[in-house]
Amino acid sequence: MAVPPGHQGDLILRWQGRLPCWDAAAIVTEADAWAEALADRAWMQRALALAAAAAAAGEVPVGALLVRGGEVLGEGYNRPIAAQDPTAHAEVEALRAAARRVGNYRLPGSTLYVTLEPCPMCAGALIQARVARVVFAAPDPRAGAAGSAIDLLGTGRLNHHILYTGGVLAAESAARLRAFFRARRGAGAGIAGPETMAPSLGAGADGPPTLALEPLATSVPPLPVAAAVGEALLRAGQRLAVAESCTGGWLAAVLTAVPGSSRWLERGWVAYSNAAKCADLGVPEGQIAAHGAVSASVAAALAAGARARSGADWAVALTGIAGPDGGTAEKPVGTVFLGLAGPVGVRAERLPLLAGDRQAIRRQAVAAALAALLAALAGG
Repeated sequence: MAVPPGHQGDLILRWQGRLPCWDAAAIVTEADAWAEALADRAWMQRALALAAAAAAAGEVPVGALLVRGGEVLGEGYNRPIAAQDPTAHAEVEALRAAARRVGNYRLPGSTLYVTLEPCPMCAGALIQARVARVVFAAPDPRAGAAGSAIDLLGTGRLNHHILYTGGVLAAESAARLRAFFRARRGAGAGIAGPETMAPSLGAGADGPPTLALEPLATSVPPLPVAAAVGEALLRAGQRLAVAESCTGGWLAAVLTAVPGSSRWLERGWVAYSNAAKCADLGVPEGQIAAHGAVSASVAAALAAGARARSGADWAVALTGIAGPDGGTAEKPVGTVFLGLAGPVGVRAERLPLLAGDRQAIRRQAVAAALAALLAALAGG
C-alpha cells in the first residue's frame, strides 16, 4: 500500500465495511445531541448551586447563568428583596453581569440556564439581549413564558425567537423551591407572589433537597451506537479496552453511560502526555520521536498496548490535535488518528480532517471510534 506524502513510516491502513444503519453523519448527529444533554445537566448543576445561595439569603431559590462557547459570561440569583428591585430576577442579574463583561447588551450565540421557567419580564429581557437558547429546570405553569402559561420565547410574532429546552434537573429545582416555601410557611413568613407557584411543582420528599447527580443512564439516554457496540461484544463474549489522548476520556464516558457496560468494558486509559503513553501503554519513545505522538503508528501502538495490558479482546485508541492550537501544516488542528487492536491484529488510520471547535473535533473523533468498533465487530 502506498503511503501518502508526509506520512512515511506511518502505518496507515483503511478498513471498509460499516453497518448501513450506522452511517457516520448519523452517529455524529447522535453524539452532538448526547453531548448537548450532558452539557445542559452540568451547567444546570451550577445554576442549582446559585439557587441554593439565593435560598441562604432568604430569596426565592432561582439561579441562572449565561454561557457562550463553553464560557460563563455572567451569573446571578434572585435578589429582589436584598436589592429592593422588583426586576432583580436571576435571569436579569445574569444578563446584566454578562453585558457588563462583554461591553454589549446584545448577547447573540449565548445560552441561559435557569432553575425555573422564565417569567414574561425575563423572557422579554432575553429577547432584547438576543439570547439564542434557554434551558430551564422546573416549569412554572402559572407564570412561565416558555410554553407553560404563555410562549413569548418561541412566538414567531416578534423579531427574535429563542429556542428552549425544559425539564433539565427539574426534580431538584422543584424540591428546592418546595423546601423553601415550606420553611417560610413554618416560620410564619410570607413572600408575596412567588409562593403561589409552590403547589404547582408537584409532590416531593419532606427532607432537604440535594444537588447530587442522578445516575447518568436514568437521565440522559446512552448513545445508541455505544449500546450497539456493547450488544455486539456481549453476543461475541468479548471485552473492550480504550486508550485516549485527545478525547480525554470522552469515549470511555460514552461507553460507560450504557447500563450494564461493566459486562463488556474492561478498562480505559487517558494517556495525555508522551510519558504516559510510554509508561502506561508501552509506546516506544523512539516511535514518538520518529513519527510524533499524533500518528498512525502511535495510534496502533496505543491500541496494541491497551489490549495487551488489559487482557481485553479489543482495544481502540485515539490520538490527535483538537486545538485551538498545536497544529502544523502537516498535521493541522482536526488531525486525529484511530487505532484498533483485535483478534485479527492491529490497524490504524488517519481520519478525514475534522472541523469545528475543540469540543466538536473531540466529539467527531469519539463518533468515528464507535463506528469503527461496530464495523470491526460486524466483520468489516
